[in-house]
Amino acid sequence: MDRGGSDWALFVDWCVAAGEQALPASPGTVLAFFEDAPAGRATLARRARAIDAAHSTAGAGAPGRDALVASSVAGQRDRYDPQAVARALRSAPVGGWPAGLVGRRDAAIVALVCAAGLSRDQVRRLRGLDVAWAAGRLDIGSPPGACPRCALSRWHSAWLLVAAAGWRMARVRIEELGAALAEDAVEHDCSRSAGLISARDGPPALGAVTLGAVALGTAALDAVELGAVERWPLFSPIGHQGQVGLGRPLSRRSLTAVVSARLGAVAPMFGAAAHGLPGPAPVLAKPPPSPAERAAQLGRLDELCVVLERVGDEAEACLLAWAGERGG
Repeated sequence: MDRGGSDWALFVDWCVAAGEQALPASPGTVLAFFEDAPAGRATLARRARAIDAAHSTAGAGAPGRDALVASSVAGQRDRYDPQAVARALRSAPVGGWPAGLVGRRDAAIVALVCAAGLSRDQVRRLRGLDVAWAAGRLDIGSPPGACPRCALSRWHSAWLLVAAAGWRMARVRIEELGAALAEDAVEHDCSRSAGLISARDGPPALGAVTLGAVALGTAALDAVELGAVERWPLFSPIGHQGQVGLGRPLSRRSLTAVVSARLGAVAPMFGAAAHGLPGPAPVLAKPPPSPAERAAQLGRLDELCVVLERVGDEAEACLLAWAGERGG
């Protein structure tokens, strides 16, 4: 996939939206683009090269070589630790239910936000037909479990299966993988461009995701209209049972929670966390009570039994008195 072409297309799209001239572009326009589409140093350098290449082809000057632009790229620190991102991708569950479904979605979000440098609003607006565009902004990493483009492919395959056959069918396929993690992957899903071909190029099929010799399988989008499916949000909330809220985009707050949790090695599994809401407080294991504490607990229990017995006697006396008054 032509990475330079996709980076140039991103710049052109931004210029159209911002009312700026893409070709020729001034260094100030490039700097404004970098500010509105923040990314790590490597991504910004690649975008600058793509912009310069397009200008060179057109016989125009190279704005990316301007001293201010170059110093901006050189001084830009990576927004996310690459090792932390790779660790988050490797540790994401891809099997089991609903952990495998949520893990695939979360890993794809981490890849797009932390590796591709997309903003949360950009990720939130992605639709099925934008997968090829998004994949063009991801590098192929090694090993496969830490590959950002594979993370997107794994989620897109599951997303297509849910759209085509429903979440119950996806559950059967993903449960077959057991408790597999992305680090168990032995092949690059993205090397076959599985799920990363634009739906406009033909009906997309689910690529085989080989993890522990268990494949996710293939399915065509026969059950639903392709034109409608490809316009659904790519990232949606996932419920307690693994129900995907197709057609409803994940909130910006939820995207922030997913990135924070996955990079912090705290995996939101389902329910409130899948919607970006605060999850339950962690339950800490307590040591067993000592003999003295156990004796004190039994003593308090005896006292409670005495109080309850007294209350019962008083209640019975009241009932008898009330019955006597009515009888009289």
